[in-house]
Amino acid sequence: MVENLINSNSQLARNSHSLYHIPLSNAIKISFIGLTFFIFNSFSMNAITDKKLFENGKIESKVSLDNNGIKNGVERKYNKNGTIKYIAHYKNGQKNGTEEWFDRDGKILSQTHYKNDLLDGVERIYHDNGVVMVERRHKNGKKHGLEIKFNRNSMMCNILIYNNGILQEV
Repeated sequence: MVENLINSNSQLARNSHSLYHIPLSNAIKISFIGLTFFIFNSFSMNAITDKKLFENGKIESKVSLDNNGIKNGVERKYNKNGTIKYIAHYKNGQKNGTEEWFDRDGKILSQTHYKNDLLDGVERIYHDNGVVMVERRHKNGKKHGLEIKFNRNSMMCNILIYNNGILQEV
């Protein structure tokens, strides 16, 4: 059972090569439509960037806001030394996409995925040597699927299985 879950959770997306089978005339049409959409949205959206500065003048944080002051885009927080501390993606005030935390040297500490402000997808927490410490899955804000713990040498130490937030017997 565990092997099936590991395989089903680690499969890559299929048919990624299908993009290259688009006839050139259709590709030009798609490019033109995409460019038109980009230009229209670039001028119609009045995004605001809110920046906060440290006393030393370096950026402490910056976030994209819509006209109503709601987070809509990327939020970044920085350490006093200028290295990135935090990155999160927002849509209409809710986390949607990846949230990442980094240490003072810029090494990743954790990576989490959100959908509509709820944990949804893979979460990874890292040892200080960059090796994954914990990898777990969430669905609708609850642990769902495998939670695998690793030691500092990438050796698997523990596997837990969750179903809708409830730990299953292993």
